[in-house]
Amino acid sequence: TTAVIVSQLIADLRGEITVLVDANSSMESRRQRVVPLNQPYRDTFVRFCELAGGEQLAPEWSALAPFVDMVGRLRVMTNAAADPVDVERLHPDAFGAGIELLRRAAQIVVSNLGTSVASPITQAALRSATTMVIATEMSQDALELTIEAVSAYAGEPMNVAKEPRDWPDSITDGRFKDLVENAVVVISPARDGRNPADLEG
Repeated sequence: TTAVIVSQLIADLRGEITVLVDANSSMESRRQRVVPLNQPYRDTFVRFCELAGGEQLAPEWSALAPFVDMVGRLRVMTNAAADPVDVERLHPDAFGAGIELLRRAAQIVVSNLGTSVASPITQAALRSATTMVIATEMSQDALELTIEAVSAYAGEPMNVAKEPRDWPDSITDGRFKDLVENAVVVISPARDGRNPADLEG
């Protein structure tokens, strides 16, 4: 939701060529939030990345059109029509090639990674990013996971969650510290309606 709102606002208010990339393996709901239901499926982001990795696409919108849904001024690329297995197999280098090609064709690229915080694709997205937007909610579990993830990205991992993660060195070595220090944090109300005063710590 945060990625959709941010990308739509940028596209509508600033008028820059903006692309929303949904890099999750379960994208049906994300596409439904922005693309009219009667609009035919476009080719998948996975396929786009594979072609970009093989240098088979030019950074021109005439060539990229088969992969793009247009929603007002916003361009949207998803894997809604893809086999989830193919999405899971997407190589980080191919993802990086796809993002690099989009950065040559567009002015702003927004990558939505859902709840993935440490996958190879997440790390590829962070390596290509200039700004990080962290979305969480006012609940104990969500905030604990956010604190743990942000501290790991900053190179100072803290085990505060009920089920601490084993973070890879490729995250905890501090390479994403600048992104964390300049991140935008979005905190929404708890889905269960709990009072923030009930939170511990």
